[in-house]
Amino acid sequence: MSPETLSLDLVIPVYNEESQLDACVARALKFIAAEGLAGVRLIIADNGSTDKTKDLGKALARREEKVSYLQVGKKGVGLALKTAWSRSTAECVGYMDLDLATDLKHLPEAVSSLESGLFDFVVASRRLPQSEVVGRSALRTFTSWGFNTLLRKTLQVGFSDGMCGFKFLKREAFNALSERYIFTDDWFFATEILIKAEWESMTIKEIPVRWTDDPSSKVRLLETISRYLGDIRRMKQERGSAR
Repeated sequence: MSPETLSLDLVIPVYNEESQLDACVARALKFIAAEGLAGVRLIIADNGSTDKTKDLGKALARREEKVSYLQVGKKGVGLALKTAWSRSTAECVGYMDLDLATDLKHLPEAVSSLESGLFDFVVASRRLPQSEVVGRSALRTFTSWGFNTLLRKTLQVGFSDGMCGFKFLKREAFNALSERYIFTDDWFFATEILIKAEWESMTIKEIPVRWTDDPSSKVRLLETISRYLGDIRRMKQERGSAR
């Protein structure tokens, strides 16, 4: 088995993305083909879109052999990922944001690291010394720093960046965690699964990445902060009750 043939279902969660879906998927497919990553497939996981995303996603799946479309029917990035990953038969699963904020050049490294068999998770971090963050506002930088610091102080996690949307894992690791834990349907899922992976002593490799902020991001900062604080409190309680 080589990095070129490792089977990986790479999920792209989408919600009302008619304006950029075609272009971003085409860019990802071009890169995957150029790098010879024959085992990588894209899954467009539509979590409740009300615009033309559904039609465009289905058209892409008909046109592109390496693309499939999954309609979740309800909002929730976590729900979209859980649904897609639970249906996967690939050796590994993962996800990235449609805006491709994390440079695609890091995808071969992630695939190669998974293929090595040394890691259960391979995740991007914008907080490593070698990482490069472009175009991020001071407010969003401070918020990210505060969130990750709170995770370390409150939950004693070892990873440096819980929020970056570029994560990959063995499907058997996801299945094992899903059998033991219940996960949120919201954005916090991507952080929660890393926390619980650490609880289970799974191996996590962080890779430094180049990340470019998307000024059109739909994330509502204050609402997200409020939800994440509640999620961190919940995780602390869950950890306490499990001991």
